[in-house]
Amino acid sequence: MKNILTILPLVFVLIGCVTNDPIPKNVSYVIPKGMSSGYKYSIGTDKLTGTKFKMATARSDNSIQLSFPYQGAQKPYLAISRFERFKHKGSVSINVDKGQINPIIYNNMPVIHGRFDNEKPVAFMVSKAHTYGSGSTVTLVNGEKFITYAKKVKKIILEVPFYNDGTRVITFTTKKGLDKDF
Repeated sequence: MKNILTILPLVFVLIGCVTNDPIPKNVSYVIPKGMSSGYKYSIGTDKLTGTKFKMATARSDNSIQLSFPYQGAQKPYLAISRFERFKHKGSVSINVDKGQINPIIYNNMPVIHGRFDNEKPVAFMVSKAHTYGSGSTVTLVNGEKFITYAKKVKKIILEVPFYNDGTRVITFTTKKGLDKDF
């Protein structure tokens, strides 16, 4: 849990105050060759420490609509990262540009449910939702578990609850899973 709390602020900095393009602008990066389509990959240098990081982002297939003051179509996105300074431990966040993600509480822990291809749904413990501007994000407590699934599947379905807006189903489809070297 301590590692997640350490990584989370850095993820916010790297995402860069959320724009329509989830690849951060405040880091130097290159797009690696040979990585699968569906995810946008970047390799960069952490400006704070000078160490390397890898990031994969994916926008959802479907748009979601929320009520006032977050109305308007939007496509949530996943941000998956690995940092040298955190011994390459994987971090996964679910992000929306507008709205307040409000994970359900199960056994005193906030969770979001996901389904990978046609497998049974899986619960992922997540951090408390963090709001920035009009958007919000949650970070999975065990990002490695999600990354392991994401490498094997072409379709990820997430059930994401929103404050005063109920649950939305968000789908991510790729031509092949998350790159095996990620």
